Amino acid sequence: MFLIQFSEFLSFMTESAPHVTYIIIFFYVILIIVPVIAEFRIFKKMGLKGYKSLIPFYCYFIFFKRMGYSPLFPILYTISCTYFFVIDPLINDILLSTVGGLLYFVIPFIIHIKKSIALSAYFGKNSMFTLGLVLFYPAFIMILAFGKSRFLKDDLPCSE
Repeated sequence: MFLIQFSEFLSFMTESAPHVTYIIIFFYVILIIVPVIAEFRIFKKMGLKGYKSLIPFYCYFIFFKRMGYSPLFPILYTISCTYFFVIDPLINDILLSTVGGLLYFVIPFIIHIKKSIALSAYFGKNSMFTLGLVLFYPAFIMILAFGKSRFLKDDLPCSE
């Protein structure tokens, strides 16, 4: 149902204002590619191999292990994504779908906040920078990745 509505919207946009559609797609691609490049650089600053930031789900395991956190966060993230992409389309019960929606949106948001706090703390940034990472992730992750900040928690063993 949603895909049909989205395809109708796309066909309407391309017929009525194709240049607007291209601009939207361009900014969407930028918002996807910029954090990927920045996280590659951050992994290198942390003393890890940069290509590990490109592997889905595994990058969270490596990141939280390097920061000294429990592997519970990436496991919950994996479960929430699995629920959204595998289980939710198979069920039609509204109650289960609502619980799944909460599971899908709340857990990744908590993980995002935890990741932002860890990045700010271990790169020597203040709480306002943490708030910027939570709300405007692509811009602040670029500042962190390409700025002069260094990873301050070098006492942890490098997890490969």
